[in-house]
Amino acid sequence: MLPTTLHDVEGGTLGLSKRTPGGTLHRIDFDPPLRRGQHHTFSFRECVPDTDPEPDFDEDFSGQSFESPALRYRVEVHFLGNQPKVVWGYDKLSRIERPGEPEDGLAVELQVSKRPDGTSGCTVEFADLYGGLCAGVAWRWNL
Repeated sequence: MLPTTLHDVEGGTLGLSKRTPGGTLHRIDFDPPLRRGQHHTFSFRECVPDTDPEPDFDEDFSGQSFESPALRYRVEVHFLGNQPKVVWGYDKLSRIERPGEPEDGLAVELQVSKRPDGTSGCTVEFADLYGGLCAGVAWRWNL
């Protein structure tokens, strides 16, 4: 699997990016650091390099871990080209458990819809995140 890159980072700056056995880990830094109870919006675009047009993996996910409590977290995922067979949201899972399975009762299957820009995707919002637990969106290309 090729490493992903982040583009169009808004509301923060791209810190460390490192390749891991499970993909690429990107850190976004906030200056000044966020304070408890402070509302903040940030966004980015994560891309697979053009040299890897077809994924060589069956499953992937986009999510965050929350070391400090977060009241709300919204994830919007766009798929360019083919649409995955199944997409699900996972909430308050450990790093080991994430992204869960769409069938295990810990996840909610999401509807993917066409977007005006020609992509397909979905949006999901999570609440009351804390304790290093993870929330996000996962997808599987093949069943």
